[in-house]
Amino acid sequence: MELTHLVQTHILEIRTIPEALPYFVTPKVVDEDSPLLQQLTHWAACLITQALEYFTPTYKGHPRVMAYIMRVLKAYPPSRVTFFMLHLIQALRYDDEKLVEGYLIRVAQRSDVFSHILIWHLQIKWGKKVCQRRIQPFWVYCLLLDNTSSMVSVQKLVTYIKESDVYIRCTLSSSKRRKKSGHKEVAPCKIVKGIKVNSGIPLQSAAKVPIMITFDVADRNGVPNDLKPQACILKVGDDCRQDVLALRVISLLKDIFEAVGLDLYLFPYGVLPTDPERRIIEVVQKTWSRSQMGETTDGDLYKIFQQDFGAVGSPSFEAARHNFIISGAGYAVASLLLQPKDTHNGNLSSSWKHVEKRVDIG
Repeated sequence: MELTHLVQTHILEIRTIPEALPYFVTPKVVDEDSPLLQQLTHWAACLITQALEYFTPTYKGHPRVMAYIMRVLKAYPPSRVTFFMLHLIQALRYDDEKLVEGYLIRVAQRSDVFSHILIWHLQIKWGKKVCQRRIQPFWVYCLLLDNTSSMVSVQKLVTYIKESDVYIRCTLSSSKRRKKSGHKEVAPCKIVKGIKVNSGIPLQSAAKVPIMITFDVADRNGVPNDLKPQACILKVGDDCRQDVLALRVISLLKDIFEAVGLDLYLFPYGVLPTDPERRIIEVVQKTWSRSQMGETTDGDLYKIFQQDFGAVGSPSFEAARHNFIISGAGYAVASLLLQPKDTHNGNLSSSWKHVEKRVDIG
């Protein structure tokens, strides 16, 4: 209380300190519509993760608070904001001033990647209603934002239809068994140039029929003809929203480790849902699961390390052991927070450098 009083008393002197924001933008201040909120117009922009906390019902969509959040969002590139798309969709419920709606429309007009991620997140939120009315997600996108005339673009519509058609063709085998299909870009920094013919592989799964397909991709800001393979898993009939949430926590942990200088390793691979029961999963390249290692050798990890990297104490062995320790420690912290249940050797992978990577963490 004393710190809150000090901040509110000296508010004009600390407007350049975004960390002081929680001490004057409180539920009580918002409920009373205090004149203190006028300072938000001049307040230094905080981190996007802090700003999104004010989307909660506690702050009642106060126009000054919402305007401050929009200013913070505009300072970030669309590729960064898409990470928090679900928060923005939820915020539409309290968007009486249509500030969030206007932001989504403006950014979607500038970025096809942003607009397509928005389409499928809307499909996640209202997927069942959409299916019942037989309305395509692109039109749902326009209708829900109530700005059809400004949003409908022939180029965007053609691109969306082409992408959907590609996914439907790719999941034809899975669709016949599960009667569902969908599509979504996994890596916004990549552009799909083609599909490797005959690359489709059905994967083993207890109840689902996932299919792995390899695409030819190029860096969005790189050389257009510099193509590299990127495999993705197309999975239907499975709710992956908890996977998305878990991977967001892992991504935030990764940023925290780097910010405080901790030598811990995490790899938040891409998982993007297209509706509550459809998803595309980024394949983690050049990795082998612990169960696959067991199929090729009878030894334990200690023997596998010596087999792959030489004698104990050699530079290659010690480098591999270091990588294993820092990645194992990083995922230990993440597992403690997330408490994943589906833990088995098939979900524990290791790269050729013996960096541990946990997959299927939902």
